[in-house]
Amino acid sequence: MKSYTRVDLQAALDSVSPAVKRAYEKAHELLRDHGIPHVLIGGLAVNAYGHHYSTHDVDFLVAQKDAFDGAFVLTHKLGVPFKVGGINIDYLPVETESFPPAIKDALNKIIAETRKTVEKVAVIPDWLLVWTKLHIGRAKDQGAIVELIHNGLDVDSVLVELNRIGDEHVLGLFTRCIDIANKEEGG
Repeated sequence: MKSYTRVDLQAALDSVSPAVKRAYEKAHELLRDHGIPHVLIGGLAVNAYGHHYSTHDVDFLVAQKDAFDGAFVLTHKLGVPFKVGGINIDYLPVETESFPPAIKDALNKIIAETRKTVEKVAVIPDWLLVWTKLHIGRAKDQGAIVELIHNGLDVDSVLVELNRIGDEHVLGLFTRCIDIANKEEGG
């Protein structure tokens, strides 16, 4: 489950507004200080993999038990920021019901690894970033995946992982993104 594509978190932070950068830094600081494992996902993660993706929020993957209280109605635990300087801080729980078991297992492993080094920010592995973006199904996210391919995404390793997961819908979308990127480069 290793990510093989180059990750540059500093470049990602340099590509967003100062307000988003400050929100990311403060949210990470608070989550770290409260011992809450968190993994960067969403638009900032796309930026970290080399494609400028316009984002106006900060997204983290967390374990529900770490960041939220409640079961049916979730509320943020004390110290978990949901907004910093007007910028939304969004959380994706690894327990999200719509995720296939293999994805939940992969996300839980990432959170478990992150527990060991909560002071550092982990960025979601490239293949899981691809899966999460394509699972959402927005054209904007598919376009971002095409651009990541142009910027050197390790397509072969992503294909291996997506085939292992067996999500035919996401695999089909990724194959289409590869075809689009190849056509754009050749045409």
